[in-house]
Amino acid sequence: MLLLVASPPAMAWNAAGHRIIALVAWERLDERTKSAVTAVLRQHPDFERWQARGKGADPDLVAFLEASTWPDDIRKDPRF
Repeated sequence: MLLLVASPPAMAWNAAGHRIIALVAWERLDERTKSAVTAVLRQHPDFERWQARGKGADPDLVAFLEASTWPDDIRKDPRF
């Protein structure tokens, strides 16, 4: 019991950590799955804004990376 009380709190992932894990996941997806994931992401109201952040990079990849932080981002978004 003493060890549980004395242990430091766990550190959560930040946005960069989420994006790195999403990049690894994207690289492991086949093209058919990437297309399916992109089709789902296109339904999100922020999809075009996510794609625009890429500045010349693959817009579907950029949207996937940006979507990886969405659960944290909505905490401050009054739309959700």
